[in-house]
Amino acid sequence: MIYEFSTGVSPFGGESVKEIEENIRNHRIEWIPVGNGPEQMTPETRDIIEKFLERDPRKRLGFHGAAEIKEHPFFKEIDWKSLKS
Repeated sequence: MIYEFSTGVSPFGGESVKEIEENIRNHRIEWIPVGNGPEQMTPETRDIIEKFLERDPRKRLGFHGAAEIKEHPFFKEIDWKSLKS
């Protein structure tokens, strides 16, 4: 979802449903270039997506709890303590 919200397109593109399903199973992502332009993905965005897609659950971001996710640079602008208010 982070990829799609950031770029406006699905990360697992394809010409058919079958091709899209194959891309999902094989983790074939159509990466948007990393940079600072409006058509580019930030390095923090790509990093968090890659860490969420880690196949080994023990290495995946968040395996050790939500604090691990909240500390990722992607969320550096979030003030978690005042978020509810």
